[in-house]
Amino acid sequence: MSEGSEVTYEKGLTPRIMVISLIVLLGGYVLAKFNWDFSTRQWTYCGLWISYFWVGLLIEALGRINPRWRLTAAETMILWIPFWLLTGVSFWEKGAANEGVVEPYGTWSTLVYALMNEPYASAWKDFFPSFWVPSDLNIVRIMWSGLMPGETVPWGPWIAPLIYWSLFRICLVTVCLCTLYILRRPLIEVERLPFVPSVPFAYFTRQLCTVEDNKSRLFNFRDAWSKVFWIGFFVGAIIGLQPILTEVIPIIPMAAFWGEYEIDFSVWTSAILPGAQTDAVLHTTQTALWILLPYDTLITAIITWFVLEVLYNVVIVRMGLVPYSPGVESDWGYFGYRPPFHYCWFAFTGVTIGIAIWTLYAARDHLRRAFRSIVSREVDVRDQGLSLRTVLIIGIVATIILWLQWIVSGDSYSAAFAVIFWLFFIFFVLHQIGCLRMVGEAWYHMPENDELLWPYVYYPGLALGIPEGNNPAMVRAMTLTTMSSFRFLPYNAYMMGCYFRGLEITRTRARDAFIWILVSVIIVTLFGSFYDAYIYAHTGGLSSTTGDHEFADSTAWSISARNLLSSEMFPVAYDFGVHVLYTVVGAAFTIGLYVLRMRFPWFPINPASMVMAMYWTFPWMWFNGLLALAIKVILTKVGGARLIEERAIPAIAGFCTGFGCFEIIGG
Repeated sequence: MSEGSEVTYEKGLTPRIMVISLIVLLGGYVLAKFNWDFSTRQWTYCGLWISYFWVGLLIEALGRINPRWRLTAAETMILWIPFWLLTGVSFWEKGAANEGVVEPYGTWSTLVYALMNEPYASAWKDFFPSFWVPSDLNIVRIMWSGLMPGETVPWGPWIAPLIYWSLFRICLVTVCLCTLYILRRPLIEVERLPFVPSVPFAYFTRQLCTVEDNKSRLFNFRDAWSKVFWIGFFVGAIIGLQPILTEVIPIIPMAAFWGEYEIDFSVWTSAILPGAQTDAVLHTTQTALWILLPYDTLITAIITWFVLEVLYNVVIVRMGLVPYSPGVESDWGYFGYRPPFHYCWFAFTGVTIGIAIWTLYAARDHLRRAFRSIVSREVDVRDQGLSLRTVLIIGIVATIILWLQWIVSGDSYSAAFAVIFWLFFIFFVLHQIGCLRMVGEAWYHMPENDELLWPYVYYPGLALGIPEGNNPAMVRAMTLTTMSSFRFLPYNAYMMGCYFRGLEITRTRARDAFIWILVSVIIVTLFGSFYDAYIYAHTGGLSSTTGDHEFADSTAWSISARNLLSSEMFPVAYDFGVHVLYTVVGAAFTIGLYVLRMRFPWFPINPASMVMAMYWTFPWMWFNGLLALAIKVILTKVGGARLIEERAIPAIAGFCTGFGCFEIIGG
């Protein structure tokens, strides 16, 4: 049985692409890690810094030299996989780095940091099994401070930890990939969610690989689409010089990531509206791409911010319901993490789950057929040449391996770990699905899942006999859950959604992408783990790095803080009962909004946009939404929807491509 239209999808996974992409994958990892670990701007260059624009120029040059060297659009799309895995989600949006090599490979480095630094070293001594990290601290010390003269790397004790954490990460990514592929057709082909971060690279690729007389249409300046693209490109490139100037003249402001600029309006508004959170982050390419979103998405972001972060905050400050001191407006989570209404928590514990449940409900017929294929050999749903039965089996095997990894880590509490894993897993997958729709309909500033997951692991764990407080079993459970949270890194299902939307735009067969993503993740995770260990040992250890050191530090703190008992992470007047209440009420509230949208098409509130404006990511939502809405209204008044489709898409694709292309200079 096959689902889908009669559209022809091209094969992209060819032998030459396999060879080229493996070279890029392994060589690119080394390049990306160098800037991440040995520069002072690790959060700006936290991934590979080679834009798809420069690769596209190389593809065109080789094609003109010899037409047989020219790549097809489908081959080019498969070639983007290693670039995306190493660069991060911003590769789709502008070709610039965004946490591409931050978290996927270094899980075990957090344990090295913890055992070599206080207060964790004393608190967690002998807490971790030897297949997580060697029990001999002298061996751990080599990874922290490097080899001493005459020493060699003791690979024997490190083999088990490196394999364990590599397998852990590979299985998590596999679950995300399978989740995305099962929902690919309902969301991308049927609902046609825009996934606007995919617009620049996908349309660039499609135009680049459309060839006339051995010349790419992208370089045919008589072509109307290409002409508009290049106008947008040069505008974006000029504006994109600002981050370059920041590298030379540090006084020129820039946020951590390429093209994000913080503007704190609360300096002027706090005297009149105490508590109003008017802090904003101008995300240049987000503003441009949001012009392509429906009005309801933009309006929802603005309304939600105004109702909660302005009106609600001012009211509770005026009523004396929250402690207030000048300047707290710039603390993005301050009011949303406090009573009487922890609206940040309501967003990611309830609204996110409600979005996921609605997504599953909307795709129920497709999912029913897919899951029937497991128990019935007569039913096998094929999606672009790939059996969904095979996808489900791969996902189930990965899940079972994760489950076994939890069980063996539980030691004398293995039975409790066997149960709480499934609570973790259910909410983990629901979070992936909820955020998949958020990215598809709005943007990638979705909530983090660790705060959602932790209470559903911690308190059931207590009920199953795991001791409370600082003990090996609870710290191990906290570690496994925290290691599973990787917010907007390329490996999440919701980030993969942008890529698979690009496959649809370029008519590339999704089956090829599924296979090569899985192969690439296995290879780069194993390579990255052992490469990192070698580099730590020979270059002064984890302590001498910048990026990995900072990340290991923050992750160790997260492990210690994600248990509702820490005032550092969890809000005041918040307990497990409130958490469950927010999950249930938030999910019901969200489903109610979707029912209203289904009954009344004019209903303007979009939960996928609302949840991100309720969360601490609101500075990215309201300001960019307001700018995009104003521009969209003007463009629509001038030329109608046709102007948006025929001129805005190439202009925006060109603008974003130009804006990110110069990061290679800083890299």
